[in-house]
Amino acid sequence: VTQDDEVISKYTVTQDVVLLLKKSQLIQTYTMKPDTPKEELVVFISVYQMDPVTEYDGQTASQILGSPVLNHALLFVNKSSEDFREIFSAFYNAAEAFRLKILFVLVNVDEHRNGRLMEYFRVRHFDAPHIRLVNLTDQITYQMLSETLDVGSIKKFCQSYLEGKAKPKLMSEPIPERWDQKPVKELVGMTLEKVAFNP
Repeated sequence: VTQDDEVISKYTVTQDVVLLLKKSQLIQTYTMKPDTPKEELVVFISVYQMDPVTEYDGQTASQILGSPVLNHALLFVNKSSEDFREIFSAFYNAAEAFRLKILFVLVNVDEHRNGRLMEYFRVRHFDAPHIRLVNLTDQITYQMLSETLDVGSIKKFCQSYLEGKAKPKLMSEPIPERWDQKPVKELVGMTLEKVAFNP
């Protein structure tokens, strides 16, 4: 809290505001009103103290899971892949459009410590790059079905999720060995459509 004229002049402050700075750079401005609820300010600070995309690791896990933003978009990607920069750039640009609504998280599939998270979402190394959306309160996941991960398709997916139009991802058990070589075929989610609807 300051009333210092130098600070007010430097940041051209004309009203009551919260300025979020990172390494002396202005990141975001939040205009205060007399009836601004404390919770709204806490959400603002919590969200903007993080980068638009936060990489999931041992240091950031508690910050991500403790975020007041309960909708999370997870990008499962191999950081050493040739197209990583292009995919990350698209994900980052989409993230900036959904601040305060969706928390964007990068999960490196090459990091062995991320194995449990990948197992939870049933994402395999070869599925990457891959985007899932989840709300932490209901645990229902949504999978981006687009073949291309560009800014437009990511934004479209996120918007359809927020509007309640995205279809949930239904989990399936792994395909059993020799499932189709017995008198009675053993079906799981991944093989049901292939067998039941295409005899």
